[in-house]
Amino acid sequence: NVGAAELVDSASGGGVQGWSTLLEGANRLAQYLKLCGYNGALVTMAADGSALYPSDVLNPSPRYDTGLLAARAPDPTRKDVLEMLLRVFDREGLRVVPTLQLATPLPRLEALRTTGEPGSLGIELVDHTGQTWLDRNAPSAGLGAYYNPLSETVQAEVARLVTELSQRYGAHQSLAGVGIQVSGEGYAVLPGLAWALDDQTIGQFSRDTNIALPSEGADRF
Repeated sequence: NVGAAELVDSASGGGVQGWSTLLEGANRLAQYLKLCGYNGALVTMAADGSALYPSDVLNPSPRYDTGLLAARAPDPTRKDVLEMLLRVFDREGLRVVPTLQLATPLPRLEALRTTGEPGSLGIELVDHTGQTWLDRNAPSAGLGAYYNPLSETVQAEVARLVTELSQRYGAHQSLAGVGIQVSGEGYAVLPGLAWALDDQTIGQFSRDTNIALPSEGADRF
């Protein structure tokens, strides 16, 4: 967005985003914010299955860290771009809120969903026909409402993601919070009223409210 120059991978001839690309981008962003009179920015740090920082929770792809793909491998390990951005903003007296997109699979939840291990009940969104969101929809460019935001297992994994980021970078004065992108194509919110009607979620609702709902039969959803 700010015109930082990519590096040329001599072996493949393709452009890659190395440290110089990202540092130039961070410096230009800081300069632009100060020029326009802003005191900070919300910057997406995890999206589309990738991230601009190392994460044990996300296990991000190299989509936004293409230096990992260079034939010469000048960057054999994932770059911590968020750490670098925070240091630049510390120096410039700016604030940053890194934001996270919750719209792609999370490794631990996928392991539960595919293996059916204990804790997997209720993590998928189920509608009024008893079908899951993935049964009824094809993800758009890999983005989708993969999980049930009312599931305690899903909530715990999202909490791990936010905690990982806040604990690792919380000492920076420029860190002004952590943002969650709320979008209908993700699982930060319900995609509509006719969802989260699985047996686990409805059972919890009944226990919490003392309201009895049908729990058997093909039309119970």
